Amino acid sequence: MAVRRRIETIVILNIGALTAVLLAVLGALSYFNVYNYTIQNAYELVNFAIDQTDVKLTMTFEELERLARSLASYDEVRASNFERLDRLFYWTVHERSQVLRSVFLGTEDGTFFFRGYGTGFVNGYASMPERYDPRTKYWYETAKRGQAFTVTDVGQLDTISAIGIMGVMPVFDEARSLVGVLGVDMTLDKIQNIIQTIDLPNEGKGMLLSSQGGVIASQFSRAVPELTSELARADIDELGLLLAEKQGQRIVSIGGERHFAAYRRNFMTGMFILAAMPYDLSMASAVATLRVLAGSFVAFLAVLVLTVTLLIRRTLKPIRPLMSAIDQMHDGDFTARADVRSNDEIGVLAENFNEMARSIEDQNRRIIEYSSDLERKVHERTAELEEKNEVLLRDLAMAQRIQLAIIPNDDSLPDRPEFEMAARYQAMENLGGDLYDVLRLGRNVYGFLIADVSGHGVPAALITTMAKASFQSHSRHGLSTGAILTEINDEVYRFIGDLEHYLSAFLCVLDLETGDLMYTNAGHHAGLLRRGADGAIISLDTQGYFIGSFEDGGYETRHARLEPGDRVVLFTDGFIEARNHAGDFYEHSRFVDFVRDRAELSPQAFVEALSLDVERFSGDAPQNDDRAVLVFDFKARATSTGGDGREDLPSEAVGQARQAPVDAALGSFRDRYMKAIALLRAGEHDAAVRAFSSLKADRPEDLRVANNLGVAYYQSGQIDKAWEVFQSVLERSPSDPTALKNVSFIEKARSGFIEAD
Repeated sequence: MAVRRRIETIVILNIGALTAVLLAVLGALSYFNVYNYTIQNAYELVNFAIDQTDVKLTMTFEELERLARSLASYDEVRASNFERLDRLFYWTVHERSQVLRSVFLGTEDGTFFFRGYGTGFVNGYASMPERYDPRTKYWYETAKRGQAFTVTDVGQLDTISAIGIMGVMPVFDEARSLVGVLGVDMTLDKIQNIIQTIDLPNEGKGMLLSSQGGVIASQFSRAVPELTSELARADIDELGLLLAEKQGQRIVSIGGERHFAAYRRNFMTGMFILAAMPYDLSMASAVATLRVLAGSFVAFLAVLVLTVTLLIRRTLKPIRPLMSAIDQMHDGDFTARADVRSNDEIGVLAENFNEMARSIEDQNRRIIEYSSDLERKVHERTAELEEKNEVLLRDLAMAQRIQLAIIPNDDSLPDRPEFEMAARYQAMENLGGDLYDVLRLGRNVYGFLIADVSGHGVPAALITTMAKASFQSHSRHGLSTGAILTEINDEVYRFIGDLEHYLSAFLCVLDLETGDLMYTNAGHHAGLLRRGADGAIISLDTQGYFIGSFEDGGYETRHARLEPGDRVVLFTDGFIEARNHAGDFYEHSRFVDFVRDRAELSPQAFVEALSLDVERFSGDAPQNDDRAVLVFDFKARATSTGGDGREDLPSEAVGQARQAPVDAALGSFRDRYMKAIALLRAGEHDAAVRAFSSLKADRPEDLRVANNLGVAYYQSGQIDKAWEVFQSVLERSPSDPTALKNVSFIEKARSGFIEAD
């Protein structure tokens, strides 16, 4: 046996893999720690720069606010004394020229007075547009609405052609009437110095933006010109998202390069402060540290694998003789032994292997001897089983011939001018459980039977044989179909009442002279009557249980009048329960449609077309049940010749049994029980319910009485109460065959498709 991979290789690979995994985990943890520390440090630095810049910016504008409030308190300002304001405004700007650009006052009467210093001003003056009305300017309206000192957004200054920022506040006289709006302004270069004080490592820089994203001051580019009319928009990806927030931190792209950035909106001015450090430069130290760690891990792994390899090879050297012996044993040499001289676990393993090898050698010899004897016995037993199987096959073939012999074929069916009939039987297996038969009961009276035994194979075939014999024995002219099935049930129950088998049956008797069709259904699919006059389909159904399901059962008898052109179809469930490969059923509704739509076919052509239609529906799906169908067309009434022994059909099957309700207090229990049975057979269902209820009250433990009470309830139309009675029987005796069959019958009755005519 070739060794696919040596133990030392497996051990070395496993240890190396485990070590590599551990080192990878340590490396990953180290990477994340260094990475997170670098990011956290970068954000701390830019946030610190933001804090300092925010304080400086706030202090600058607070100073402007104090100046504005101080000027607004002067009487000259409240009185709009422009002669005295000239000197006050000019020296105020001159002394604070590092911050201020101009001081101005707009009044409610439309007068505008200002003084400035620096570029754009000559001796404190600058040219103004004609008819300049300060009341129409946005800064004037802003101050009036705010009612306090307010910093305007960055915009075009009125005094000179430059972009600037204004601080304005309303001025009131002693009566709190609005005099006008006092303002101070500063150009962008005045706050450039604030941004230039930002000092960050790794080439970090700062920026001050307007609320619209315009660059007011920036370390990323040259200073904003002193005289300019428009701000350049900051080159920042997703700038709109930043401006929508009050403050935050994230990685952003500035000028196409990634940066760690922190940003905040100054609460006093609404300006946006941003500080950022280049991502790549900030992460450079982290990358260098990670490279050193990775090199150390790789070197450690190489030394560890080399050391483990040397130790394992030395430890596993004694295993090689053992492996050689195992290979010989695998090749069929059971005399192989392992020559290992060692006092450790490997030596013990070799000693145990040698002992096992000696045992295997001895067992192999015994197996060879036993195999030769077993092969001979198997050959003899196989020949014996084949002989018995041939006998069984011959017996089954004979049983099949016998069953086919008891089912009428086309040649043995009655041939009368008054009706035409045809039948077909197709067993699922060699032996089936379906049956049909036709019996002459008088000169012009015929009985038709179709039955279906539960199950398949030999047991079902034996029961069909018994059922045919019982049908021929008990079918007599003068008895109703209900009475005939009652006698058949009593006889069949004596033989199979304690078994799990039963049969459903439909029996009808046709009087050719009158066209009267008497019928009874014993748990079978209702027969179908197709009227020749209008094509209507009538369900021929009565109340009645399976044959052999319980003792002393009663069966209802009904009548239908046939007219020439009418067709009667009797069938078993093998047709409507046929399935195709998709699992769909042929279904009762399709069967009814076929009967309705094929009226033009003769009975023989009808059964052939029906079989073909079911086979086409099923396709290659195997047949899942026996199939039997019996069809006859009523063509004309027979002429009565008299003296043939035919008796009139009785209007009541057991008319002598009709009597008043049983008095539960009279007679012995047996007499009362037989009277209750007579009421049930006579169709006195309500009286039978009262009689069996009285018997059940006297003997609640008698399951036979309970079962018959359930039957009486069912035949009186009280199906739910019948169901409750049968369930109570099953609670006391879960395996009671009569109750089980009755429950099954009720379930089947509840799923009926066509109501009786």
